[in-house]
Amino acid sequence: MSRLHPMYRRVAPWQRLLVAMLSVLTFGASVKAADLVINDCRVKIIDQLPLASDRAGVLADMNLREGESVVARQRVARLRDDVIQAQHAIAQQKADYTAEVFAKEKAHQISQNVYRQALDANRESARTVPQLELEKMRLDMELAAFEIERAKHDLQVHKLERDQAAAELQAYAILSPVSGVVTKIFKHRGEAVRQGDPVVEITSTDRVKVEGWLTLTQSFQVAQGSPVKVQIDIDDEEHPIEKQVFEGRVTFVDVVVEPTRGQVKVTAEVVNQDNILRAGLKARMTVAPSNSKTAAKVILPAIPASKKNP
Repeated sequence: MSRLHPMYRRVAPWQRLLVAMLSVLTFGASVKAADLVINDCRVKIIDQLPLASDRAGVLADMNLREGESVVARQRVARLRDDVIQAQHAIAQQKADYTAEVFAKEKAHQISQNVYRQALDANRESARTVPQLELEKMRLDMELAAFEIERAKHDLQVHKLERDQAAAELQAYAILSPVSGVVTKIFKHRGEAVRQGDPVVEITSTDRVKVEGWLTLTQSFQVAQGSPVKVQIDIDDEEHPIEKQVFEGRVTFVDVVVEPTRGQVKVTAEVVNQDNILRAGLKARMTVAPSNSKTAAKVILPAIPASKKNP
């Protein structure tokens, strides 16, 4: 004799199966995948830039020292630029000179007035101004208009020459593209510099990367953009900074399995609060796993028509 509740006995078998499936799905959705903890990670520098000169010359300005902080777009060095400074000043004077255009416009106005007065005179009294002279006045007026265009063109060329000289002048200065710390000085004031020679090295400390290793199974649970939390792990020592948490995101999950380890490298970019994280430090990284179904889904590239089987 069945012990099922009378109401349940009245439910069709397919309805019972549906309820059971919904229960399983609901239970599965309520279980959250555990965070992945990756030990033995290493902190590495992202931006370490040896800044070079785009010109050959003599270093005229170099007052930085190792350990000194710089900000983005700050001039860190300058080559001797006396000649290009003079060329830029000349080009600036030419670009600012607009009197030529003004004079040509006045000459055009005068030629217009002369031509109109001649036409008015002929309207009042025919042939007051001979036709040949009238044509010459009209030609003078048109030539004066062309002179305005040429003066404007010359002025525009002078402005372009000024901009070119300004760009060349900037090439004699070495600017830091990032904010950071001077970590190495290659050249000093008064030394000769060839094009492409490194002058100073700037290391950015605003952000760092943390590298670790995942098993192949774990790698399918991590995707680019997954949030991470990083903590410093100092061997044989307890330090307050080990409790500080640095947040970031996964920027790279390797597509190659390292043959010796049999593992996959994962890299995260982390905001370096107070410049505490230093290259070479050991760290522990906690990664929030992405949707495993989405992460493990493989999308095959389309096969070109020429390579398809006939």
